[in-house]
Amino acid sequence: MLSQNMLKGVFPGEALACLTNLRELDLSHNTFVGALSVEMPNRLRKCERLLLNDNQLHGRLPSTLMDLTACRELDLSNNNFKGRLPLAIGSLHRSLTYVDVSQNEWNDEEKEELLNFLTPRLYAAVPNVIV
Repeated sequence: MLSQNMLKGVFPGEALACLTNLRELDLSHNTFVGALSVEMPNRLRKCERLLLNDNQLHGRLPSTLMDLTACRELDLSNNNFKGRLPLAIGSLHRSLTYVDVSQNEWNDEEKEELLNFLTPRLYAAVPNVIV
């Protein structure tokens, strides 16, 4: 856990992608900037907790989030993500117990789409979904 350590700079996605046996990644409450790489979720397949909330991450969420098949907790809240949530995240409903994608730069249309998508597909299976 490296949360709340006043870490800052460009998000170290390339370096993290080398940690293929990582079970938990908590970089929350720091000041990382940048986007999530397409490769990172693919390499973190064994990660059960991915907590990147409360940073300054931005851009679109990669469709490769579906590769996080062991993920139980996914918190991407309080960043600057925008765009559509990849429909592939629906494939994670078997493992997820907590999802928070709130407090990002979703516009009203994107928020509505998130709610419409998450509610029927994930909410029934995931006890804690926050949009």
